Amino acid sequence: LVYFLFEHKSEVDRTALLQLLRYMVRIWEKHGLSGSSYLPPILPILLHHSNTGWTTSTRFESLFAPELLPLLGEHLPRFEVLLDDLSHKEDRELRARMLTAFATLAFLFLRDGRRGDLVVTKLPSWGDLLRQLFDGPGGQRALLQLLSYISSVVPDLAPEKVSESLERALPERTNIMSTLAEQWLEQGKEKGRREVVKRQICLKFGGLAKAVEERLDQAKDAELDLFAERVLTATTLEQIFDN
Repeated sequence: LVYFLFEHKSEVDRTALLQLLRYMVRIWEKHGLSGSSYLPPILPILLHHSNTGWTTSTRFESLFAPELLPLLGEHLPRFEVLLDDLSHKEDRELRARMLTAFATLAFLFLRDGRRGDLVVTKLPSWGDLLRQLFDGPGGQRALLQLLSYISSVVPDLAPEKVSESLERALPERTNIMSTLAEQWLEQGKEKGRREVVKRQICLKFGGLAKAVEERLDQAKDAELDLFAERVLTATTLEQIFDN
């Protein structure tokens, strides 16, 4: 039994090594150790993308002062994470991984996602992957997931530009792409409305309890509109959610 432990970082964060160690210990504790049994090996893998690429060490012992390592190094935790840095990978390199269309597009979207205009520009060149994805099981839903990621990291990205780019990528599916873009826009509007209501409640009542957040996450559009109106005059949380 071998565990593959993945961690995703879109910023250079050296404490990710400590975070991975914490996850590894939790896995070992859950696995347990008795008699002559052994702990399962865990292979830590760090998936990264940023403008600069990963610029710090991938070795855990780099978190300790260098002058201590010659004296104490043998008694300190030592491991190196496997780094998969997408930051400067070219399209051909990611395509050469022989992954599914969705996985390849996911890597491309992760690499370029925070530069929304770049994704829009490149969509037509990914037409073959988009076609494979769209023609497969659950293709439309999978594409919506990718678009939702883009909208979450680049909230001001114009849906019209995405729609036009998708139509250039898949000209034979123009009507479907337009409908898909409309669905994506509606999802974005719903998410935006929900976040506005959450922010209103936080500003008025000084926080958002877990139960309240869950209630808002489950609310329908009409309920969100009602809650937004009630926040203006409510003096208690109960007045907002009272049926």
